[in-house]
Amino acid sequence: MRPLYIDASRAFAVGLDGPALAVRGVARADGRFPLRRVSRVLVSGAVQWDTRALVECLRRGIPVCFAEGDGTLVGVCVGMHAEGLALHERLAEFASRPDWTRHYAVWLLAAERRAILAVNFALGLRLRDLRPTAAREAIRARLAAAGGAQAARRARGFLESAAMAFAARLLQESSVAPGLLVDGREGFNLVRDLGRLLGWDARVLAWRVLEHTGAMPDGRQLADAYQRRETRQWKLAHDYLGLLEQRVIELGYGDT
Repeated sequence: MRPLYIDASRAFAVGLDGPALAVRGVARADGRFPLRRVSRVLVSGAVQWDTRALVECLRRGIPVCFAEGDGTLVGVCVGMHAEGLALHERLAEFASRPDWTRHYAVWLLAAERRAILAVNFALGLRLRDLRPTAAREAIRARLAAAGGAQAARRARGFLESAAMAFAARLLQESSVAPGLLVDGREGFNLVRDLGRLLGWDARVLAWRVLEHTGAMPDGRQLADAYQRRETRQWKLAHDYLGLLEQRVIELGYGDT
């Protein structure tokens, strides 16, 4: 299975053609993509969607992420799949704990510190201030120096959105309940938070792409670069989730 990237500069509409997505092209041939071969979908820019196509993606557990034309993530659609054992059950029990937010915040802070330290080393930033806001500013400046501000925004936005789409798919495959994936009230928002953690590594990838191209990268270059990075993203995601699961077990929830 592979991710499907749909860019408004190349496609203007997506429909359903039997068990496949039909993508109508801009000045190019239409495409047909069997859903059994699609792991997730990332849409960049204004692309029309047939509701039936979106529903079929969600029914099959294929997350659909929507981004602005510059790659900035707008939202993630995930289906109501809640099968599963282990991680799903442990997190569901943990979410019923009155003080779960404090423990969840500790995990997120530790995981993000680990991610920032990895970026600091990879880019040779020598950061003294490891707070996320300061780190983002330093990375933004490094990316702009590599390819210019506009190219940096494009590369960073696209690759961060790709990381968010990857996080959504991985969590669904882990059978985490939908309410723990995207509940923005008083529940988990694992899609957002895991995607945010993976986004730090995506910034390293953006820098490498800009260093290599020295100009504005196109969508295909960015998609190919992320595909090559996917194994590392998978490992990082499992490391972060492993830290969360271990914390839950230490608190006495979901013991085996």
